[in-house]
Amino acid sequence: LALDVIERVGIGGMFLGQRHTLDHLRQEHFHPKLVDRRSHDLWTSDGKKSMEERARAKVIEALARPVPNPLPAGVVRELDAVIDAARASAA
Repeated sequence: LALDVIERVGIGGMFLGQRHTLDHLRQEHFHPKLVDRRSHDLWTSDGKKSMEERARAKVIEALARPVPNPLPAGVVRELDAVIDAARASAA
């Protein structure tokens, strides 16, 4: 999300004239991830997958990816210690 562009253009501004919009317009709006825009023959030869089937495959793919822990192990240990101390004092 181009927050800098949103801030620069402001409420009621024209985003279409912005370089960022022009650079990303075709990627974001003309090439949807789930809608199959190929010809009927190509779609048929590729198995006639419905939008639901394509969406399901994307979900399965996303869930199969490992979720990285954004916090270093030392920070996680410190947070766990704080939580443990809070639980002990509340008991």
